[in-house]
Amino acid sequence: MSSLHHDQSGFLAGLKVLWVDDDAVFLEIAKATLNKIDQDIDVRRALNGQVALQELERACPDIVFLDINMPVLDGWEFLKNLKKARFKISFPICIVSSSIDPIDREHARRFSEIKLFIEKPINYQKLRSALALLVDNSGEEVGVDVNK
Repeated sequence: MSSLHHDQSGFLAGLKVLWVDDDAVFLEIAKATLNKIDQDIDVRRALNGQVALQELERACPDIVFLDINMPVLDGWEFLKNLKKARFKISFPICIVSSSIDPIDREHARRFSEIKLFIEKPINYQKLRSALALLVDNSGEEVGVDVNK
């Protein structure tokens, strides 16, 4: 995350986020919430895992927020394909899902790239806490709970 630095005028500056979710309205809410945290956060959006893989070929983000249940290529398949891809995974991934199934959290623990698992709905405080953990690399385990 070399392009990322804390800025005194805002929480973050230069942060590049890729948000992957099949709900276009939710993506707009997520983008607006991130930009409320810091207007200089660059938010790219993908409606499924396949589009996200194409986005990653164009530019590497600092953080990926990933939904699990999506058409075309779901979150789990995205992660499997990501591991097979030719580019290095140098960013943390945060699962953002409406799933409350403990099996999904357990499955997430199998991927070292997943640093957080947060439940929808999102809000300002939940996202701000997630960003702080992901940027500082202190969210080393999937069990970190920012669901407040």
